Amino acid sequence: MYADLPDRELVQRVQRGDERAFDELVGRYGRLVLSLARKVTANAADADDVAQEAFLRFFRSIERVDAELPLEPWLVRLTLNTARSYVSRSPARFEQSLADAEMPTDRGNPARRVHAEEITRAVMLAAGELPPREREGVVQRDLEELPVSVIAQALEVSEVTVRRQSGEARRKIVAWIKQRRPELLVLWRSSAQVPKEPR
Repeated sequence: MYADLPDRELVQRVQRGDERAFDELVGRYGRLVLSLARKVTANAADADDVAQEAFLRFFRSIERVDAELPLEPWLVRLTLNTARSYVSRSPARFEQSLADAEMPTDRGNPARRVHAEEITRAVMLAAGELPPREREGVVQRDLEELPVSVIAQALEVSEVTVRRQSGEARRKIVAWIKQRRPELLVLWRSSAQVPKEPR
C-alpha cells in the first residue's frame, strides 16, 4: 500500500505521525542519501553516520517540509549540508579517507581495472581539493548522474550556475591530473570512471 503512494502523500502521513510512511520514504531515498554521503565523505563508516543523521534531521523537521514541493531536491540539500558539516569537523579524517578510498572493480581486463583505479583515485584526490560547492556538483552531476534541475533545487542555485560550477570543477580536476599525474591522460577517454575532459 505505502509503496504506491506518492511522496506528497507519504510526507503528509509522516506529518500526522505515521511511522510506516517515514519508513517508506527512507526505503525510497536511502540509497541516494547513502551514496551522496559516501561520495562527499569518501568513507563508508562516515557515510553511514551522515545518512543516519540526515534522516534524523529530516524526521525532526518534517513539520516544516512542504509536501507540495518535490522531496528529492530537499533531501539532497539536507544530505549535502549534513555531510559538509561532518567533513568540516574532521578535515584530516576526510583527507585520509580520500587517500584510502576503495576503488570500483572491473572484472574484465586486469590492466584496464588497474588504470581505472588509478584514474578514479586521482579524480577523488583532485575533487578533495575543490571548494565544497564544486565538489558537490561533481558528485551529484557526474557520479550520481542527478538531473541538473534536481541539483539546482538542492543547492538553491540556477541550472546555469550548476552547469558553470560543474564545468569549472571538471577543468580543475583535469588541470590537477595534468600537473600531478600526466601519464593518466592517455587513459582518460577510455575510462567511464571520471568526468569528461572539458574542451
